Amino acid sequence: MNKALLLLASVMFLFASCADEKLEEDDGDRIIWDFINYSVIFKVVDQSGHDLLNPETEENILDNDIVVKYDGKEFNRKTPKYNMPDPLDLRTYQLEEGSNALFFGEFSPESNYRDEKFTIEWGDGTQTDIKFDLYITWNEKRTDPSVHKIIYVDGKRYSDESFVVTITK
Repeated sequence: MNKALLLLASVMFLFASCADEKLEEDDGDRIIWDFINYSVIFKVVDQSGHDLLNPETEENILDNDIVVKYDGKEFNRKTPKYNMPDPLDLRTYQLEEGSNALFFGEFSPESNYRDEKFTIEWGDGTQTDIKFDLYITWNEKRTDPSVHKIIYVDGKRYSDESFVVTITK
């Protein structure tokens, strides 16, 4: 038992000394940026504004085989029981205001997405084509980043600020 404790203490000391050495190498002015990963969020409503992803809506589309086609792969809709990061998937969640939405993502602006495209097939013979840009630009000193989010729906520029899209079916 004493050998195990000694080994554990040695390993902890080794990691601590490596961390201290790394901190000494930094010049103190360096900022490490952490960017939010984004999902494209789809609210789906009928002509009267009823939430078609709500099981209580009479004409909901929850039984449809909704699929996203992206980068040569197909993503089927899932309804997770928890809200955990998922690298790339199509999920149904309830939003804070109570409506339901489809989330497709996650996409990091650090990947510098430009003219990225995917298609949602709604399971009723219709589809929606999405194109988006998600990238970072920096000021001259590389001290202040700006994240750009531009989304197009069926070839038309939809938003320059938000990845939330309302689809009327």
